Amino acid sequence: MLPERARRKADIVFSSFMIVFGLVMLYSASQMPWSSARTGGGSQWYLSPGLYPAILGTLLVIFSARVLMTAWREVGPSDIATMFIGWVRALPRNRGVQNVIFMMVLVGVYIFFGIGSGDFRLVSAVFLFLFIAAFWWPDSGKQLPLKIASTAVIAAVVPTLMAYIFTTHLFVPMP
Repeated sequence: MLPERARRKADIVFSSFMIVFGLVMLYSASQMPWSSARTGGGSQWYLSPGLYPAILGTLLVIFSARVLMTAWREVGPSDIATMFIGWVRALPRNRGVQNVIFMMVLVGVYIFFGIGSGDFRLVSAVFLFLFIAAFWWPDSGKQLPLKIASTAVIAAVVPTLMAYIFTTHLFVPMP
């Protein structure tokens, strides 16, 4: 874990990024319709598709601004660029950050390229198999065949079970 001063400097950097992300969410929400498609009436703004992202974006900006103000008050902006450059240079040796980046890329590929391009159950099974394999298989040794078999079973059963529950009992169509 980072020392307190370094964590507060990281809070300044990260909360600044999150404020920008929240503002982008607010802008995107403002481009959405603000009347309900269900009723066609403008008086029912609370049913509009832009409301939820607008609320999330607003909360993200407010809470991130609070973190930014606290961190700024405690440590100030000095040496943030140096700390950030040092963090970026240390990325090739930081296994935890590499794992997080890999997870984000894998989830992004699944969401933007996988879902909708084929059968939901098959795409989800492949995603789940790869995700489990990446983080559970390393350093398996003699247990690798057992882990491969159990990963295959989990990857096949979970998406099938989720699709069944959502379509049959919750009446939510799967993509």
